[in-house]
Amino acid sequence: MTTRGFAEPEFAKIVDFIDRAIKIAAEIQKSLPKEANKLKDWKAKLGDGSEYPELVQLRKEVNELAGKYPLPALLE
Repeated sequence: MTTRGFAEPEFAKIVDFIDRAIKIAAEIQKSLPKEANKLKDWKAKLGDGSEYPELVQLRKEVNELAGKYPLPALLE
């Protein structure tokens, strides 16, 4: 991340992204029946993520931040 030029404010955003992603994942897990405790069950429930507006928003924000800081190898 520092290779891309991230500074403290960007790291704070990344922490927020990770926190939100964990909370979204936990909510999806809670929505499953107790016996559906395998990763395949969770992935099936998640699908492409489009039915979870908070996940769609998070994905958009991550892409926006990453787009501002291209990989150094791609700059050459």
